[in-house]
Amino acid sequence: MRGSFIFGVVASYLAWAGFGWLFGWHWLVLVVVVCCGRKQPADGASSPGGGACVPALYFLLFVSALLALALGGGYARTTSSNVGCVGNETMSRRCLFEEQPTEYAVIYVIHFIGLGWMAAMWIADGVQIPSWVAQASRGEPLRVLWSDRPLASATYPLVLLCAVALVTLTWTAMYDWSTSDGLGTLLGIILGEIAAVVLVACAVLHRERLPLRGGLQNKSGPASYMSTV
Repeated sequence: MRGSFIFGVVASYLAWAGFGWLFGWHWLVLVVVVCCGRKQPADGASSPGGGACVPALYFLLFVSALLALALGGGYARTTSSNVGCVGNETMSRRCLFEEQPTEYAVIYVIHFIGLGWMAAMWIADGVQIPSWVAQASRGEPLRVLWSDRPLASATYPLVLLCAVALVTLTWTAMYDWSTSDGLGTLLGIILGEIAAVVLVACAVLHRERLPLRGGLQNKSGPASYMSTV
């Protein structure tokens, strides 16, 4: 059991680090880990939590974001509707929304929404791989951020959607970026925002276990709280 867990974690992280940020290979490894750890119910019913279908669907979700990135990027590089920026920069927020045609700006934004989704998913996936492998090795349904929420629910897509919405709002409306100034600061802000969303989501999902003012917020007292841990 311990050997299979270590092997699953190592294999998943190798896939995650080896172009997993681009192709989401780690989800395919998780499909295999789930299949190996699955315990078929005696009555022949389907596996709880969706079984291997769940990581397979998340892999397809990752690929969908990659397609948005690739198709949008292909259009942005080949279309004749793109006009040069007045400031001679390759691109900037001002140039995108004030100088480029609306059609180009819309596809450009969709293009980077795909990239934002991939980044959010890659980072959030990475911190959860050990827990997912442990759950799959025990034949349990995969859960979100060490909570009792199943990965098959809408919880994880909602967390990712919040991260992508914040990232998109940042580079389209809040931060005045330009390629001529470098994008290192913007990248740092975006990575920090994704990490912050993951931490907030984790806190919300575990709010009943967090110490609040006046002690643990649990109507049944400390004993009841300890029974939930």
